[in-house]
Amino acid sequence: MDRSYATLLMASMLIATSSPAQAGLIVYDLAADWSDTFNPNGAWSLKKAPNVPFTINQADWDISAGSLHFLAPQPAWADVPYPLAGHIPMWAKVVSPTNSGGEGPFDMHIGRVVLHGTSDLARTPTSVVWTSPFDGRLTILGGVWLARDRYGRSMDFTVRHNSTVLTSGTVFAGDPYSSSSPLAFTSTLDVLTGDQIAVEFLRSGALAGEFTGLDLRIEMNPVPEPATW
Repeated sequence: MDRSYATLLMASMLIATSSPAQAGLIVYDLAADWSDTFNPNGAWSLKKAPNVPFTINQADWDISAGSLHFLAPQPAWADVPYPLAGHIPMWAKVVSPTNSGGEGPFDMHIGRVVLHGTSDLARTPTSVVWTSPFDGRLTILGGVWLARDRYGRSMDFTVRHNSTVLTSGTVFAGDPYSSSSPLAFTSTLDVLTGDQIAVEFLRSGALAGEFTGLDLRIEMNPVPEPATW
């Protein structure tokens, strides 16, 4: 057989038998992916207000006398550390034990993500936003709890796909939810590249914002692209 003909025949067989590339499940986990250096961080972005990302990470957010919240340095995304004006909103992945004898007791544990909502009159929301890097089908798995039950406060949360509300709820002092049994939410939907999933928090009612815990995991199956030979 002529060598050039054999080459063309092999190429034709490869094209004829090729199938779509199979993309495996991709997992995005807010706590596992956390960065105290970068924001945005990959697909994740933390917002102190709508469309306004945090730009400063405090090496030790709780500089108060007696360390009223954390017993060791605790990094957090916030404009200034506590107790300076403007110390909230804040977001942090907990690395320090909490001071239950200070402003506690707290339901904040090492390795979990917590935030503190704003207390301004405008009720400005703070949020975490995940931007899809691919077209695909995803499942959102999350849980929310009030991380301090001391002052009778409450926090509203809303989960959105772009401008569409997927779910919402409220955690409040005295509710049955905790870090070991959070208020769970889940959604499964199709997304396009650039679509956003946002979990937004703001204080509920007239009282101030509060420490709130968030577990958030996105499991995604990207749309397979045609294979090349």
